[in-house]
Amino acid sequence: MNKGNDMTFTSPRTGLTYTVEPKLNHRVVAFVDGQAVWADESTWNIFLDGKPVQFSLTEAGIPDAIARAEGVHDGVYSSARD
Repeated sequence: MNKGNDMTFTSPRTGLTYTVEPKLNHRVVAFVDGQAVWADESTWNIFLDGKPVQFSLTEAGIPDAIARAEGVHDGVYSSARD
């Protein structure tokens, strides 16, 4: 369901409905001959009951980001010293 540019996503694991808001960012994506190359890129902010819980760098990654917010992980562990 879309509401303006916002969308909703209902988790198949918990049944909770999240609001997903696209955000357009203007940022450096590469350097060519020492010069910054700027581009507009979208990210998606994910909210539950109006509170931010996660984000996704791609639209296809939204279900995985919501799974991480719900405590489902891919089994990869790391620390600041890895």
